[in-house]
Amino acid sequence: MKKAEEMGREWTPLTVHELIRFLAFVIYRGIFPSRRYSDYFKTDVRMPSHINFFMPSRRIEQIKRFLHISGPEDHIPGDEAYYDKVRPLMEHVQEVSKCYYVPSTNVAVDKMI
Repeated sequence: MKKAEEMGREWTPLTVHELIRFLAFVIYRGIFPSRRYSDYFKTDVRMPSHINFFMPSRRIEQIKRFLHISGPEDHIPGDEAYYDKVRPLMEHVQEVSKCYYVPSTNVAVDKMI
């Protein structure tokens, strides 16, 4: 396996604040989907995005490439899902979310329908 420095930019250790910002960006992408990834980093006034203010796109790409929550021994042979390296975190978030979100509790009905 190649080191980060061999594949491009020199790796700098990830801070807690960067991890929080990275996860916030992932959640933001889920709430506001876009056809093109580059749209999230544009400075167009019609689609304002301040993501670059908090973290440059190159750092997000670097974190996305090298962040692994699970070790190589946890890899399931034949399962090449793109999210395998963060599966433990994903499963934890899903379990915790079940405690805080109860379907049908905050429902609004539009009487005009």
